[in-house]
Amino acid sequence: MASSGPQKDEKSKLDEKSLRQNGIDYFIKWETMGPAPNHISTLCETLTDISCALSARFVDDCTGRMVIRTDLEEFREDIEKRLERYRSIAKAAERLHGNQSDENGWRNHYKTNFLEPLHRRHELGRHDSRLTSRTKFYYDYFQRREDIMWTLFHREGPYHERRQNLKYPKPDWVAHFPICDLENPTASGFAQKPLWDWSSSKNGKMVHEFDGQDLQRLTDFGLQCHVARALQGKKNAGNMDPDKMFSFPWFIVEFKRTRGEAKYCYCQVANGAACTLLMFETLSRYADKEHEQAQIPPIITMTAVGKDVKLWIGYAGPDEEPRAAGAKKSDKDPNWFHSRCFWTGDMTKVKDAMDLEALLENVYTWAMRVLRPRIVQYLKQWRTQMERNTHTPLPRPRPKKGDDVLEYVRYGFEETDARLRNIMVAFQDDTLEKMREMLSDHLASVKSLIQKDA
Repeated sequence: MASSGPQKDEKSKLDEKSLRQNGIDYFIKWETMGPAPNHISTLCETLTDISCALSARFVDDCTGRMVIRTDLEEFREDIEKRLERYRSIAKAAERLHGNQSDENGWRNHYKTNFLEPLHRRHELGRHDSRLTSRTKFYYDYFQRREDIMWTLFHREGPYHERRQNLKYPKPDWVAHFPICDLENPTASGFAQKPLWDWSSSKNGKMVHEFDGQDLQRLTDFGLQCHVARALQGKKNAGNMDPDKMFSFPWFIVEFKRTRGEAKYCYCQVANGAACTLLMFETLSRYADKEHEQAQIPPIITMTAVGKDVKLWIGYAGPDEEPRAAGAKKSDKDPNWFHSRCFWTGDMTKVKDAMDLEALLENVYTWAMRVLRPRIVQYLKQWRTQMERNTHTPLPRPRPKKGDDVLEYVRYGFEETDARLRNIMVAFQDDTLEKMREMLSDHLASVKSLIQKDA
């Protein structure tokens, strides 16, 4: 797919030279660039750890016959069934390669066999148990989007000085963190199912860091969390199109059909990675400074050029070749954005298909268990800084109608009580001063009710 939508600037380009002029590069061979920063090397070692993966139970793939290596006979039948699936994937890749399939054919192959299964495993389901559903909603669910124009990086966008004459990305497939609209669950980026409606829970504060209205307020102060500027200029994030309810990307995929298109594909993911790193750089503005730009989280990308797959890691760091190839980076901007390939596979090989699935699971686990908490921490630091600057606490998501407002009902107030109705209206209208005044007026009577219950 094309890397960007139509743009008026005819000088916009996407090649190695234009990337380097904007402080972006990529390296197909890991050793070409020299040692990576410690935090990047450590992460790559974690991502490529395929211990206990299905492929570890086989001797090799050299003869085309996978020999099961296990002493656990009860697992043999299950392993053989799973092996048959990977054989089918490899054969399908062979057919696509032999028939010189177009890009859509390869795109459907990777989506059907790798990307969509990863998403479905963590999507809220109608038949999930309460525990499973709750875990998915609060910790495991993610959004994926295809062919979204990253207009945040248009030549008139906030990062235009860092991206001279570069096309903005339009990745084929991207995994994002969802935005939860706690005021309007039907517009939430979290998939909702009738059985478990977690967005209406009074514990919605557990995901309030990704609440649409809260993110919109931070965006007004300069945070960039959406690739299409969907939160900017909005008075209420609940007015957003539900299809745009997603935030920071964490996995970018580009597809091509032939090796002749490989370099352009690599430029695409390097461009997308750099844009994500610009967002992360802004996000980490108030973070504690770490060595070697380590406070800026990395981004994982994937290129699928026909049967050949590469996984890349994008990260911020100093330029290894200062001012090379016409580079024009400012001395005030020390960060270059590097993409390095850390795994290569051939999808006509059964073992590589197995390994790719395990690697994608590792990427997902890192995103949910490491990257997401870090983003939450950075959002809290943004919120703290904005409260200091404005001398006013930023509003938090308000309780919904179904919530017991400060548990007043438990202490004897009926829902029809005029005082309770006024308090609920104050919550809904966000008139905090009025709410405090009413609470103060009723404090004595509440204490009296508590003592009576005791």
